[in-house]
Amino acid sequence: ANRLTIKGIVSLCPIWELSSYASALQTSTACLTPWVIFSSTSVLTHGVSASGRPTGVSARLKEGEDWVTAFRKEAKAQTQIVRPTLVYGGRLNKNINVIRDLGRFFRVVLDLPFGKGLRSPIHADDMGDWCVGLVRKISGPSDSGESLGVVAAQGGEALAFNTLLKRATRASGAGLFSARPGRRLVTLGLLIGGFVPVLRKLPPDFLQRLERDFIFDNHQAARLYPLTVRRFHP
Repeated sequence: ANRLTIKGIVSLCPIWELSSYASALQTSTACLTPWVIFSSTSVLTHGVSASGRPTGVSARLKEGEDWVTAFRKEAKAQTQIVRPTLVYGGRLNKNINVIRDLGRFFRVVLDLPFGKGLRSPIHADDMGDWCVGLVRKISGPSDSGESLGVVAAQGGEALAFNTLLKRATRASGAGLFSARPGRRLVTLGLLIGGFVPVLRKLPPDFLQRLERDFIFDNHQAARLYPLTVRRFHP
């Protein structure tokens, strides 16, 4: 490992896990090396308690971001915390693939007209290309006044959740039929289907979230390095 020339550190693990590696990240090399740390827009869009404090995954993401900010305060190289939204692509993503797999299992395309909240999923390959280019650009000591930044990243198409749902389900390739349940029927279905592991993981305000827009701006990310994003094709 001592023979390697480290140009940058890119972290894809859950950001709240980084503090466990603090001792390994305290070296002089790490201090002089740019970091690109992945968080998520879920830090802004997931649960908030009645007191206004983040809860669940949102709280863990904020805890991780706060730790990175404090840990890198005296670093001599840039640190960028990146918040992508709905990363998809490949076999390991647990959002779009879950929708597609549910369609394959139940063989139904749900049409949820109340799911009007906008989403803009970003493909993992687009994130990867941007990340590599950014590390190459910022490698070396920081010569700017902004050594730590936070940017959002989303895909090239804003679409209603209902459109996203139907497009992802049809990508399963299974012989499907269409169903158009109302909001009350979906609520009842979620209560009855509570024994299904995937459904148990849904947040309590899941239906309300389907009606809210979660759209972000790529402007800051593109200022760091050109970000080329594709339309949503699951």
